[in-house]
Amino acid sequence: MSDFPEPKIYVADLAAYNAGHLRGEWLCLSSYQNAEHLRHAISSLLETWDEEPLSGVCGPIEEFRIDDYEGIPSALIPRHGGIDTENVMAYVRLCDLDDTGAAKAFIEAEFHRETPPEEWPRAFQERYLGTFSSLEEWARRRLESTGFFSGVPEAMARYFDFEAYARDALLGGDVVLVDSGIDTKHVFLGH
Repeated sequence: MSDFPEPKIYVADLAAYNAGHLRGEWLCLSSYQNAEHLRHAISSLLETWDEEPLSGVCGPIEEFRIDDYEGIPSALIPRHGGIDTENVMAYVRLCDLDDTGAAKAFIEAEFHRETPPEEWPRAFQERYLGTFSSLEEWARRRLESTGFFSGVPEAMARYFDFEAYARDALLGGDVVLVDSGIDTKHVFLGH
């Protein structure tokens, strides 16, 4: 994940906010092994805040909200606020498998909706075909690696239309393309 922002969340003290104070802390998600550890860290943070009283805040600090996030696809953050710790931590584990941005592309392609979070790494590895400069490059590499042209004279093989093959694979749902910028196309197995 060296070229991408580290996934983190800003946990805010809701009682302090309601009393006119801003209090919160950024949590780097790669520091936690799983969702349970993250929930425990948030509970510990609330206990720490409980020991540091602010004027106008009374009673135990029990409520928090996620005010901001970085390095997490917006598809994993509910519109109403809050956070699904299972999904976010599954994404962090997914990022451990790949540092090209393909983990984020997996989420953007909405494959995460078809699979429980604990199975995202398996589904990612089964579907991810690679990062290419174009879909045509994917088609060329795929067909050449499978020996599609073995036995075909070079004079005939050069007439093959890789662009049309790639377009048909995309339109037919055989592959899914997530465009992450110039020369960065993440290709996944469709269907």
